[in-house]
Amino acid sequence: MTPKQFQILVYPSKDKGMSDFIAHCLNFDILADGDDIDDAILLLLELIEGQIQSCKEHGANLINNAPKEYFEKFEKATPLPEGLLNEIFLSSDFIKKEQLKIRISDQGFSEKDCSE
Repeated sequence: MTPKQFQILVYPSKDKGMSDFIAHCLNFDILADGDDIDDAILLLLELIEGQIQSCKEHGANLINNAPKEYFEKFEKATPLPEGLLNEIFLSSDFIKKEQLKIRISDQGFSEKDCSE
């Protein structure tokens, strides 16, 4: 089952050795990082497509939600401007632009934050 909407939270990385931004698909709890917001989102969209395709081929469940604190941060975050989404979104067989709900937070998470 594919989600009707993909909730994606973009936030700055707090971890050394990672790129500047993290894009996190909350529906699958998968992450991508990039040197800027566009790169992080584009890489995440590729990972989402791969996840969908793999799960369909193997009959696996797609949904594996992120921890609730990410959804709470998502609700408080700023929506990605529509114009920016139009610039970075590429055509996809698995994802439609209307399914993307992307928000940007100025507060990052680190691995330590997530393990506590």
